Amino acid sequence: MHKKYCSAFALYLLSFCMFASIEAKQVKKDHEIFDKWIKHQQVFSDRNLTDMSSALDSSYIGRVNTLWVSNYQHLHPLREQLGKVTDGLINAGGIEKTTIPESTKNSLKRFYSVLENNPAMLSELLNEYGFNSPQINDKEALLARTDNHYNDVIDKYATFMQLLFAHTDQFVEQEYQFAVANRLFEYCFYPETFDTYCNMAFDHTHHPFMRLLNSIVWKNLVGTGWRQWHKSTLDRLLKESKTGKKIVYIAGGNDIRALLEHGIYNMTIIDPFLPSQERYYTGDYEWFVKNSTNNDGIDDELHIEFANKKIKLVRKSFQESEQIYHLTLSTGKDFVFKGSTTVWTIYENNNLAGVCTFKRRLALPEDFVSDQKTAVLMSYDEACYAALSKMVGGWDIDPTDLDDNFVMHVKQLRKPIGKQVLQNLRFAELLNLFVLQFIRLATTPY
Repeated sequence: MHKKYCSAFALYLLSFCMFASIEAKQVKKDHEIFDKWIKHQQVFSDRNLTDMSSALDSSYIGRVNTLWVSNYQHLHPLREQLGKVTDGLINAGGIEKTTIPESTKNSLKRFYSVLENNPAMLSELLNEYGFNSPQINDKEALLARTDNHYNDVIDKYATFMQLLFAHTDQFVEQEYQFAVANRLFEYCFYPETFDTYCNMAFDHTHHPFMRLLNSIVWKNLVGTGWRQWHKSTLDRLLKESKTGKKIVYIAGGNDIRALLEHGIYNMTIIDPFLPSQERYYTGDYEWFVKNSTNNDGIDDELHIEFANKKIKLVRKSFQESEQIYHLTLSTGKDFVFKGSTTVWTIYENNNLAGVCTFKRRLALPEDFVSDQKTAVLMSYDEACYAALSKMVGGWDIDPTDLDDNFVMHVKQLRKPIGKQVLQNLRFAELLNLFVLQFIRLATTPY
């Protein structure tokens, strides 16, 4: 009997230990992982800039007054130029009229039409309004030599454009700003007009206009736009996904919520998952990659409820590689991590819908391949850095090595870009740093 009880007790202990070593799966809710995205991320549709003409009514004047008062410090230096753009609606004393004269409407309609249909004429138009004056250039050049004054120039031009597209619906106002930034990006860096951009850099009389261009693009695609999506990009990616292509999101972090909501379920994210993710994306940024449990979080679940569907992600595998990465963060601290691959299966309303793979590593030149099986996606900020040389802190993915038919979908842009635009961005960064001596194209502007 004694031996029998001992054997039974031993078997019980063994079973208990085995059971205890199997940790329960974790089930997380949408807000636990995507709280920052839910609060701050938006999807903007493209807008025809000439449609703003229909919003030129008394409510426009009210919103302009609000912006004028709250941004007086930035707008007051441009009061004369704003007076010309608005044909006297705005003057040194602010806005004194309660209705918009037809002459003001016609002046603003002209401005909207140039931006929408012929941005190449914008320099000539703004020169007519006095934006390229030597006084403005000299003052801005002096400010640009002091790091903490870069933002003064950026905010001046960003609020100028916001004023011209003022709208009582602030979401619509932001959509217009996004649309303006897209037009100016195309004007600056598309092959058809890039020579003009370069020529202006070497002519100091055009430098105020160049600072305006760079400020508005940076502010709306990087400064406030880094988190936002262009609906056109999501629509294109969904179409690509439906043809069987895998979406390869380079430096995407855990920015997959908008993709899932849009019905895109076959994706690979390549990202080192740096500690900065905690500030911008989620405090639980490493959970997507590996759960610190005995079984690496296999069978963990993430539940997301959208208005028209329920999404469930289930962690199916985790594999650590032998590759060890040593990085120096922007804070100056060293960061070391091991490469890994984590696979999640995606279910829509309990039906298997696709696979999401997280590859924790740095991007490689071979990742930049778009073909019949793969569509490449990046955020504008990271796309700029990928194209830059190491000399200026870039990733040194040389665009000249890309296939001539390479296509990149960019989170914030209404149209995809190709090899030539990436080459132009690479060269434009050098112009901005060493000729114009103004802000960088991406991330921290100085």
